[in-house]
Amino acid sequence: MLLAADTVGEQPSWSALRQPLYTIFRHIDGPSTEPLASHAGLWRFTSTSHSYERFASFYYHAFGMIIPSASGEGAYLTNLEDRLLFESWPAYIEFDPATGRVLRRYAPLADPQDRGWGVQGPAVLAADASATGLPEGVHGFALCYYNYGEVRPDCGEPLFPGYPGPYPWSDPAMFRRRLGLGPGVPELVADLTGTPEETLPKMGLLTFDSASKGFWFATQKSGLVGSNGTLFLPIVDGHIDVAGATRRPFPTSTMADNQYPVAFFLDPGTDHFFLVRYQQSGARGFTFLELDQDLGIVAEHGRYATNGPYDPMPWTLARLPETLPSTYEQTLPIVVHTPGNNQTYWTSDVWLYNPSSSATTVSIRRVTAPTAPPRTLDLAPHASVRISDALTWAGGGPTGDGAKHDALVLNSPYRWGEQLQVASRVFTPSSDPAERDAGGTMGQGVVAVPGRLGYSNHLEAITLSGLETYVGRPAQLILDPRTPGRYRHNLGIVNDHDEPLQLTLSWGYSEYQLDTTWPHPGDQQTVTVQPHKVVVVNVEGLFPQANRESGPAQIAVTADRPAVLFFSQVDNLTGDGTFVPFAHMFLQGGREARSAIPAVAHLPGEHGSAWTTDLYAQLYDIFSENPEYVGVPMDEALAYFHPAWSSSCGGATAGGGEVSGYLLGVPPLPAGAPARAWWWRSIYPDVTQLLGPCQGDLNVRGALELRTGSWMTGYARTYTTRADGGTYGDVLPIYPEHGWPVQHFAGIELSALFRANLGLYNGDAAHSITHRLTLYDATGQQVAQRELVLHPWENVLDRLERLLGLQVGDVPDGTYGLTVLPLDDAAEGVQGRSWAFVSLIDNVTNDPANWW
Repeated sequence: MLLAADTVGEQPSWSALRQPLYTIFRHIDGPSTEPLASHAGLWRFTSTSHSYERFASFYYHAFGMIIPSASGEGAYLTNLEDRLLFESWPAYIEFDPATGRVLRRYAPLADPQDRGWGVQGPAVLAADASATGLPEGVHGFALCYYNYGEVRPDCGEPLFPGYPGPYPWSDPAMFRRRLGLGPGVPELVADLTGTPEETLPKMGLLTFDSASKGFWFATQKSGLVGSNGTLFLPIVDGHIDVAGATRRPFPTSTMADNQYPVAFFLDPGTDHFFLVRYQQSGARGFTFLELDQDLGIVAEHGRYATNGPYDPMPWTLARLPETLPSTYEQTLPIVVHTPGNNQTYWTSDVWLYNPSSSATTVSIRRVTAPTAPPRTLDLAPHASVRISDALTWAGGGPTGDGAKHDALVLNSPYRWGEQLQVASRVFTPSSDPAERDAGGTMGQGVVAVPGRLGYSNHLEAITLSGLETYVGRPAQLILDPRTPGRYRHNLGIVNDHDEPLQLTLSWGYSEYQLDTTWPHPGDQQTVTVQPHKVVVVNVEGLFPQANRESGPAQIAVTADRPAVLFFSQVDNLTGDGTFVPFAHMFLQGGREARSAIPAVAHLPGEHGSAWTTDLYAQLYDIFSENPEYVGVPMDEALAYFHPAWSSSCGGATAGGGEVSGYLLGVPPLPAGAPARAWWWRSIYPDVTQLLGPCQGDLNVRGALELRTGSWMTGYARTYTTRADGGTYGDVLPIYPEHGWPVQHFAGIELSALFRANLGLYNGDAAHSITHRLTLYDATGQQVAQRELVLHPWENVLDRLERLLGLQVGDVPDGTYGLTVLPLDDAAEGVQGRSWAFVSLIDNVTNDPANWW
C-alpha cells in the first residue's frame, strides 16, 4: 500500500475534502520505534488509489499501556460540520480539515472525579438532530481508558445521569456527551440490555446512519466466534428504539469463525461499510475491507501482519458532512474605551473585510449586552470598513451604557475559503510627549477567533499521570519577569453563555514538578466569570509576592468548560501590548513536522529602531538527539532557520541549505534568580542568536521552523527598545505545518499616520510558489494586483506598495483589504501555500500591529 507524500494546495473545494476518508492509524508508542511512531496523526485515505496522506502530524499513545502495538486504538474520529473531532482521553481535539490546524481542545468528561473516563462515538449534528429528534452531541459508549488493555483499579464507577446507579465500564449502554459549551457529563440515551448481542462497548465499531436514521454496530457476542454480525438500532420519535433493533450476521466469506471486527464505519458518500477484520488464528493479522449493503466484500484495501512491519492500519474512519454551515460565527475578544495604567487611555478600532465575490451582511452583538439588538453592516464584494472607537459604536463607552470593555460576536454568511475577516487595534496615545503631540500611538493587534469558544484548550483538571500527556498537558501562560517591572501580564476571559465560568490558575506549574511540595498555599487562584461578562485580570496581581518569588512564572490554566481566553503582555514604560489569542498548548509533532514562524530577526529598522525577536513556547522534544541529553526529552526546541539573505549567519546557507539546531531557552524568572533545571526553559531570548552560525550576526532576518504538533505551542514577539528601556512590538504565531491555502487581511490603513508592510515566506523546500497579491479599496474596487514568485525557503518583507510593484504614495490614503493567493501548478506538481503577514505600523512611533 502506498504512503503518499504530504501534499498541500490552494483552498481546496469542500467536495474535494469530502472525497477521502479520514482515519487514525495503529502505531507504536515511543521515539525508539521510529518509523513506526510516524504513523501517528490524522490521515486521509483515498479508496480508488489505496493511498494515504497525512494532514495533521501529532503524537499520542491512546492505549499504549502494556500493549504498545495497540497505540491509536483508543481514539475515535468523527466530523463536526466543517471540522474533525479526535476523541481520546484526556482530551477531545478539533481540527481544521483544510490545514490540519488544531482549533480547540476540551475534556471528554467534565467531572475530575471521573478520571480516565470518556465517551466515544459518532457525532449527531444539527441537521441530523432536526431530522431524527435525537439531541445533538457525541453518541457512543462511556469507557474508562485506565481499564482498557489491562486490569487496573484506577477507574471508579461514576454516577451518570439517567443510569440506575454507579456505572461499571463494561455494561451495555449508550451515552451522549454534549459538545461545545455543554459540560461533558454523559447522559444515558439507551440501555442496550436485551439487544440480540447484549452489545458491549467497544472502540471503533459504532457508526451513525443519517439516511436510515439509526446506528450500526459491528458485534461479536461476548467474544464468541460464529456470532459476528451487525446490529441496527433505529431512532424513533427522538429515541433509540432498543426493542426495534435488528441483527444481520456477516456472510462467512466476509467474517469466518476465527475472525472478528476491529473497526467499522458506514460511509455516507458511497453507502458502503468499511471494516477492519482481525484473524486470531492461523495466518494472524488484519484485513481492511469495503462491503456493500449485503455485507459482501466489494474491495480489499490492505492486509496487515500482527507482528510484522506494522503497516498503517486504520482503527477508526470518518467522512466530512455534505453540507457546510450557513453562518460563520466569530468573536472579537476585546474592544475597549477606558483609561489604563500609567496615564494611558485605550480605545479600539475594528476593520472588516469581505474577501468574497458576493455581498455580505454582518450581524454584530456585544457579549455583555445579550438582549440588545445587534448592529448590522452591509459589505459589497471585496469591500472593507473601518469602525473607529468600536465599543462606543456598539453602544458602550461613556456616551453609551458606560461599559469600559466588551467583546463582539459577529455572524455572517458562511463562505468556504472566503470568510469575513475581522481585525482590531487596541491602542493608547504614546507615553512619549513629543510622539503624543505628533499623534503617535502604541497598541496591539487583536484578531478575531472562531465561534464563541475561540481557541480553547484548557482542560478541567491538572493530571500528573504520564498517560496521554502528549495530548493532555495543561494549557499554560508564560510570563516574562526577566527584567523586574518591565512587563505586566493580563488575562482576558470571555463568558458568552448563561452559566458562570470558573478558571483556575496555578503558578509555578510544570508537568514534571521538581519541587515535591508544590502547590504551596497561594499557588492556585480561581477567577469566576459571571454569565455574559468579559473579565480582564492582571495575572501577577492574583498571586502573593512570596509565591511569585518562589516559582517560575509558568502558569497552568484549567477551567470547568471551554471559553475564549486571551493573553496580553504590556510594557509598563510604553504601554505597548502584545495580544495572544490562546494559552499555550503542548502537542508533540512527528520527526518530519515543521511549522514556521515566517519572520524572526535581529536587525536595524527605520528611524533608528533596532529589532529583536524573543520566542515564548512550551516545547518538549521527545525525539531529541541533542548529545547533551541523549534519550531524555527536554524543554528544548529543534529549530530550522532560513535567513532572508544567503550572506547571513556567516554564509551558512549560501548553498541553499538551512541552519538547524536545538534552542535552549531560559526559565521565566527574574535575572539573578536561582537557576531552574529542566522543564522550565520556556523563553528563548533573541532567538536568532541561539543558533550557532548566527551568533554575532546583528543584521539577520528569516523564517524559523519548529518541530511541533500545535500552532499554539508558542509565538514570537519582535520588538524594538527605546532609549529609556521601554519596548514596542507585536506577535507572530506559529503557522500551520503546511501554511495557508489562501490568506485574507483586514486592517490595512494607509495614511499620514500609518504604513503597511507585507511579509511573504515560501515554506515549500522543493518548489517555487507564485503568490497572487490583490488589493481592494474600501468600496471593493481592485486597486492593484501582482504575481510574485518565491523560491524554496525564500522570504521577503517590504512596504506593501513596493511588493505590489508600485511606488510609495501611488496608493491613495484609505482603508484596504488584501488577498494573498498561492497558486497551484499542476504541471510542476506544485500545490501552493502561503505564510504571509501584514504589519500596520504607526509612522510616528514605529509601533506595529500584526495581522496573520
